This record gives sequence, structure tokens and C-alpha cells, in this order.
Amino acid sequence: MCIANKINASGGSYQAPSSLFAAIPPAAAQTAPRRRKLWEIHTRYHCPIIGTCLTVDELRRLARRADLEDWDTGSDYELHSAAVGLARDRNALSELVQKEMERKFAALVQRFARARSDDDILPLWRAALARGEIAAALWAVMSHGRASDKLMHVAYEEVHMISHQVGTASRADLRKLARLAEDNADLAARLSRQQDNFARQLAEKEALIHALNERLAEALGTERRLLDAGESRREAAGSDETARQAQRIAELERRLEAESARAEQAGKSGLEATARADRLERVAADLRQDLDAAEETLGGLLMPASCGGCDEGQDGRCAGPDFTGRCVLCVGGRTGLAEHYRQLVERSNGRFVHHDGGLEDSRKRLPAMLAAADAVICPADNVSHAAYYAVKRLCKQYGKPCVLLNNSGLSSFARGLAALDSESDR
Repeated sequence: MCIANKINASGGSYQAPSSLFAAIPPAAAQTAPRRRKLWEIHTRYHCPIIGTCLTVDELRRLARRADLEDWDTGSDYELHSAAVGLARDRNALSELVQKEMERKFAALVQRFARARSDDDILPLWRAALARGEIAAALWAVMSHGRASDKLMHVAYEEVHMISHQVGTASRADLRKLARLAEDNADLAARLSRQQDNFARQLAEKEALIHALNERLAEALGTERRLLDAGESRREAAGSDETARQAQRIAELERRLEAESARAEQAGKSGLEATARADRLERVAADLRQDLDAAEETLGGLLMPASCGGCDEGQDGRCAGPDFTGRCVLCVGGRTGLAEHYRQLVERSNGRFVHHDGGLEDSRKRLPAMLAAADAVICPADNVSHAAYYAVKRLCKQYGKPCVLLNNSGLSSFARGLAALDSESDR
């Protein structure tokens, strides 16, 4: 690399000390203004000119064109030394070097061509050094026909000192590179530690998801056992068993909600956790189907097939709410339990009317149905928002008794009927 390129790579620019030029007297007018050829310049300047103005690649390319011996196998120093030795005479290589530098530095050479003495050349030299155009300025001075020997020697001295500064900058760059290598190794170690921590956290999350799956499977097994046991004891079950079944269903619903919430939280722990949470949701849907089956079992316990053996003695109606033939409108609830809702209302001496809450039935029918009903019951967990708020508004407007349920289970519906009967009596 030539000296100019090294100075630019190090990020600096050279300022010529003005004291070096203080003793240079004005140059006498040159009788031969023609610019010097490379072989016409004093041999002591050939080394800095070739070393500064041409890169090693450029010099090797010119040597190949000149068919210089060992141009492709010799070392950089051997190639440089051969070029310096051949520069003293006019030959194939020196002519190629002359043409290359004339082409390469044509712009600055043209600027220097207008100078007529050292006093004109000196400011141009200083300005070029300040801009970092050292190689072009050196060739422009050395080849200038009116540059004095004293000025050429000063240019040689300054380029020589610049080469020392470049060496110092290169050593600083090497030290900086070593520090950067140490920093890179430290960053690599930190990255490895972070990757280990991430792998450990991922394993912990997978273990948590596995534990949740096991707990959910245990809940499903318990539910199945409960349903099997309830089916076998349905005929002999009394009110206490019904209450226990209802309590168990409520407990399973709470556990289902808790497990679903935990599964959802676990699903936020990464891509794999998300996929597993989806599977938990599907399992939860299956559990809801099992709960629906349990509700049907409870409906059977609440509504025995025959009241012939009942000891209540109430003319065919068991103790409980009595709507005395009034119309009870149910808005929403589970479609699969609608028939059980009907049986509960009819057992309470009422007429049952059902609107699915806007899922399939048109919401436009709701005001007319509500106006014709004597009382309204609405399971809020299975009803559209529009139907829910319409029920509240219209019941208030018409003065209809209304009970809003938190869930649509049969036990909750039975309690709602009791509350609705009490509200209707007031």
C-alpha cells in the first residue's frame, strides 16, 4: 500500500511544518519548463516516488506488462527494488510507470502546471498535504519542470516523516484490533450463557405444561368415574345425592376454569407452549361435553320418570315453585338442556317458552315473546350481548319479573326458578 493510502486509512491528514520552508529562497526562473520524466528525476527520489505513488498490485501489473522477470513470484520488496533500479533509465517498465502516474494524477498535475516558481508550487503542495493527496502531490512536485532541487528535497523529507507516522498509526490500529478481538470473545461468551439460560427456561416451561396436562387428565378421569357412578346410582339417589352431584359439577366447572386459565398462561411461553395450549383448549372442550352429559344426569335426578311413589301428597306436583299456569320465558341457555328446562318449568306448574338469545332465533322476535311472558329467566353465560341487554331493558320497561343466572347449568336453572317464583309473589 502506498503512503497516501495508509494515511487516508488511518483517518488523518498531514500538515506540513511551515518552518521547513522558511529558509527556502525564491527559486530562479527555470530555462526549461518542460516537465521531468521519471528517468530524468534524481535517483535518490525514485524509492519514495514508486513506493508512495503506486500500490504493490499496480506495480505488479505494470511489471507483468513489461515482461519483468519473476514479476509474479518475487516478494513485494524484491519487486519494489527492481522497479527503483530500472527507473534510472528509460525502458519498458519506466515508461509504463511514467504513463501510469501521468494518468493517475492528471488532475493535480494540471493544477500544479500553472505554477511558475517555488513560491507558486509551495502553497499547492501544502494544500494537497492538508487534503491527504500525498501521492499525487509528490509526483506533481517531482515531475514539475520549475521545482527547485531544494523544494524537491523538502518534499522528499516530509514524505519520509509521513511514512514514520503511518507506521505508528498502523501499530495503534493493531492494538485496537487486539482489543476488539478480546471484546468479541467476551460477547461470544455472554451470548453462550444467554443461550444456556434460555434453554433452561424452556425446559422448565415444558415441565410445567407436562404437569398441567397430567392434572387435566386426572380431572377428566375423575369426571368419568363420577359419571359412571352417578349412572349406576341414579334410581336410588335422593336429594342429598343430587346436591352432591350439583356441588361436584360446580367444583368441576371451577377447576375447568382454573385449568383453562393456567393452560392459557402456559400457552404464552413460546411457540411450543402455544401449540400445547391449543391442545389443552381442545381437551377443555371435551370436558365441557362431559359436563353437558353430567348435566343430563343431574336432570334425570331432578326429574324422575314417575311420581307415582311420591309421598308428598300434593296432587301430582312435588314441592317447589308454583307458577300457577303462568308463562316463563327462557332467553339463552344451553340448547341441549332446553328440554330439561321445559320439564323443570312444567313441574313447577308453568308454561315454558324458549328463545336461544340471538344465536339462531331472530332477535326481532324477542320483544313480542317477552311482552307475552309472565316472567323471564336468562342464563347470562349462553346469550348474545344484544339479547342480554334487551332482556334487562324490556323487563324493566314492562315490569316483568326477571332473574339473570351466572351459568346455564340445571342446578343453577332450578335455583333461578325458585328465585323467580319468590319475585313474582311480591
